[in-house]
Amino acid sequence: MVDVLNDWERMKWWEDVVGSELEASDGSIVKAEEVLYNKVVVLYFSAKWCPPCKVLTPLLRNLYLDEVKKVKLPVEVIFVSSDTDKEEMRNYFKEEQPDWYAVPFDAEGADELLKRFEIDSVPALVVMGRDGKIVTSDGKREIVKKQGKVFAEWVAADGHSR
Repeated sequence: MVDVLNDWERMKWWEDVVGSELEASDGSIVKAEEVLYNKVVVLYFSAKWCPPCKVLTPLLRNLYLDEVKKVKLPVEVIFVSSDTDKEEMRNYFKEEQPDWYAVPFDAEGADELLKRFEIDSVPALVVMGRDGKIVTSDGKREIVKKQGKVFAEWVAADGHSR
């Protein structure tokens, strides 16, 4: 029984990264463990004001719909906003990322995550395995370079291929 509890605690790594709650695109709050348990997590650092984000976001969204939703890969994309205010974040999130979840808007929290993952500009993608270990910290380059099958590769790299 103790081993099961220890495994469960190890699987809750996301609380140290994104906290215990996430925001859905409709503004509702959900428990992070209900969304992220046993999944590969893609942290997407982006902002509405960012011109390169306007190119990457639709590409990422379409790949997500084609690879993750259709095939039902165990992956969640979590939006981490670098927007200037909550309204801008919510509008961008609702318009461009309706199938994802977001870290609730908090400029300080987003700044902490940017520093933690050594991100100096947006857009950026950090992919974390089910155990919380980084699969890649350069997901943006992989998406732009490969433009397909990246989600399946990230799941396979995590050691949990379908």
